[in-house]
Amino acid sequence: MLETSNIICKECQITKNCSRFKLLNLSDGDQYHSNDISHCTLLYVYSGKINVSHHKVNYDISYHQLSIIGFDKSYILKSEGESTVMLFFLTDPNLKKDVLRIPDCNSVYATTKLSLHVYQASFLINDLYSNIYELINSNVISMELLKVKELELWLLLKTTMQLEDFKNFSSPFNSKRISFKTKVLAKTKDYKTVSGLAKSLGMNRSYFQRLFKSEFGESPSDWLIKHRCEYIVEYLHENDVPLKVAAEELEFSSMSQLSDYCRKYIGKTARCIQLELKHA
Repeated sequence: MLETSNIICKECQITKNCSRFKLLNLSDGDQYHSNDISHCTLLYVYSGKINVSHHKVNYDISYHQLSIIGFDKSYILKSEGESTVMLFFLTDPNLKKDVLRIPDCNSVYATTKLSLHVYQASFLINDLYSNIYELINSNVISMELLKVKELELWLLLKTTMQLEDFKNFSSPFNSKRISFKTKVLAKTKDYKTVSGLAKSLGMNRSYFQRLFKSEFGESPSDWLIKHRCEYIVEYLHENDVPLKVAAEELEFSSMSQLSDYCRKYIGKTARCIQLELKHA
């Protein structure tokens, strides 16, 4: 079973987790800990106020404000009163350069910098987050729809920020100090084969395999299978959907292929995995 590094302290009402979005409902004093360094995290406070601490940095972020936490950083969120927070896990935006920008940085259309770590979201971004909130809160299960929302959010961020602000905001993706291990973790959801993963990092397969073995202590093929199994278990535990939908979302060609994969590498069928929590 997947062992998660995200910890919720006390009895807060968490979390609806869809695609790369996660919705947290926190009570006063609740804390959310994340040690997952495989992505950047975009924080958006839908309501209330939270305190953010990571890498010797501490700051507050309030209603309709944004902040980004880069790769290789664990963090703690602490709620001040009742708060709803939306986390968006970013790996590689991969956007075209020809994006229209809002000309007036003082308009309601603009996303403005308030401090080194905090930005005030424009009403366009607030509206998008309201739409995402309703989708997740209504248990709408559509990975493809949420992927569209991910792209829309990133495009709006780029469109509504001043050029210099956006460069600073997106700087975590351009850091040359990101470790090999973090880069691998960031790419894993998008690449299921050793060759594909090596190519995405600009390496030939043989060099990638040697470097991977030295960093992770196992072959990339074994690690990819283990990682995919963990993701399948997590998905089936968190999403009560027909297996036909699950197979599509998990990128299998059919329900039988999903169940065969689960039986071979996890030791039980997909249906058994899905029913585990119901019978717990």
